[in-house]
Amino acid sequence: MNIQTDISDELIDRIADKVFEKLKPLLSAPKYEKDTIFDVKGLAAYLNVNEEWVRDKARNGQIPCFKTGKYYKFRQRDIDKNIQKTGYIATN
Repeated sequence: MNIQTDISDELIDRIADKVFEKLKPLLSAPKYEKDTIFDVKGLAAYLNVNEEWVRDKARNGQIPCFKTGKYYKFRQRDIDKNIQKTGYIATN
């Protein structure tokens, strides 16, 4: 069975424009933003706090983190979720 249809170039262009409009937000948003992994220094800069504060909060389980060897690491998406959930990062 062989079906052949004629689709005008104008219709193809309109379809392509619609598809592009739907995909545009996904194409322009940086994918890596929420996948960023900070070290202590990077998280301190991100939160505008000192590095010792970050180490203390990580050591006490007050901010989400994981360790690679002896070094604390922080996923930006987890930090952002924690801020959204609590409304703030306590600096005390």
